[in-house]
Amino acid sequence: MKKIGLLAVMVVLIGVLSIGSAHAFNQADLDRLRTTGSCVSCDLSQAYLIRANLVGANLSQANLSEAYLTGANLTGANLRGTYLYRANLRDANLSGGATLSQTNLREAYLGGANLTGAYMYQAYMEGTNLSGTNLSEAYMGGAYLYRANLTGANLSGANLSGATWTDGSKCKEGSIGQCLK
Repeated sequence: MKKIGLLAVMVVLIGVLSIGSAHAFNQADLDRLRTTGSCVSCDLSQAYLIRANLVGANLSQANLSEAYLTGANLTGANLRGTYLYRANLRDANLSGGATLSQTNLREAYLGGANLTGAYMYQAYMEGTNLSGTNLSEAYMGGAYLYRANLTGANLSGANLSGATWTDGSKCKEGSIGQCLK
């Protein structure tokens, strides 16, 4: 019985490891990002970019799903249309006009991130954790914030006109307080 149990555990573990590696990032894409600061439409899913210096990087249309960008410096980066599903951007710096328009941030973690002045037009943030995030002066027009966690977020001067909230209501310009009820 013990041999069968151990064999079953080994088979499951090998299967899990195989599945995990099937979605890993493309090394050539990661090398291109490191050497040029640009990786348009590339695959960096599950990449470890912890505390990476990506100031002004062009990552538009890239796949960064489940990537680790904890503490990364993305000041002024172009993330337009980027897929950041379940990405970890805890304490990342996305200030200085970083562009996240039409970006998929579904279930991403941005706790403590700095998004001061970020451009987030029509960003998709269903289930996104924005707790403790600095969103001051961010433009979030037309953003989709269903089930987003904004506990302790700084929204001073943020523009949320046309954003959709959990109850399906839309924000009107200058009515941030009403949107967060």
